[in-house]
Amino acid sequence: MKKLLAYAIASLVVLSAQAQSTGATSEEKVKVQDKPILDRLSVAYYAEYDTDRIKEHDDETLSNYQTQWYHSFIFSAEITEVDTLQWVIRGNFNEVNKDAYDEYDPRVRWRHVYFSDDVATLRTDMQIELPMSRYSDYENGDRRIIRFRPSIHYIRKIDDLNSVFLYFAYQRTYYHEASASTDETVRFNFLPYISYTNTYFSENYALRIDYEAFWNHMPGENDFHFKSIGPDERILIGTSFNIGSVNLYPYLQHFTAVKKALDRTGAGLQVFATF
Repeated sequence: MKKLLAYAIASLVVLSAQAQSTGATSEEKVKVQDKPILDRLSVAYYAEYDTDRIKEHDDETLSNYQTQWYHSFIFSAEITEVDTLQWVIRGNFNEVNKDAYDEYDPRVRWRHVYFSDDVATLRTDMQIELPMSRYSDYENGDRRIIRFRPSIHYIRKIDDLNSVFLYFAYQRTYYHEASASTDETVRFNFLPYISYTNTYFSENYALRIDYEAFWNHMPGENDFHFKSIGPDERILIGTSFNIGSVNLYPYLQHFTAVKKALDRTGAGLQVFATF
């Protein structure tokens, strides 16, 4: 099972944790380029363990969205003060396939920071996914050629207590052939994300509320016909805090396309660490 929502989360958390300052002069860029190779390299780890319910339900339509563990390793190379090249390896353990391990297509990402200060940060990603997993191969997958995902990210500190993170991505996938008569060899999606944090009650434990979605382009429809289906749209609420260099975000989640009830409310934990 593909965990489409985790795609957006992984990109967001990595970008938030690795923001770089801008306004660098040419001399500063030379200093970065003169660094020893090992000093310009870093590794990060992102994981999300979640379940679609905290109370048992009998709805068969949600049977494919149960307990799972998504994780990724992000290898980064600092090119200049404002440019970073990344290689992302991803995978997932899920209950649906009897705790089977699913390897996803790796990502190559180029990040550029336009500006960053104590109040705001603006940056973009140019990302491609290489068809190297069973999900995209000829025998078992969807015969994918390549997937592009440009995105823009804006972080704004509203005041000493409140901040917001905005993310918007456009995803376009090319296939060798359509998987159905109503399908197409080119498909695209939009991925919006909003994260709000508040430190009113504690500087160390921040209240965090996230909204994220995966808007699907409907096959055979016009280019502006999009729809979120069931678990492709969710709201999370929890507390974000750090233990050393590790950021933890335990949360409750609700899929907005289903009715509001305990048997439709899930829980999870996001973990981000740098090495």
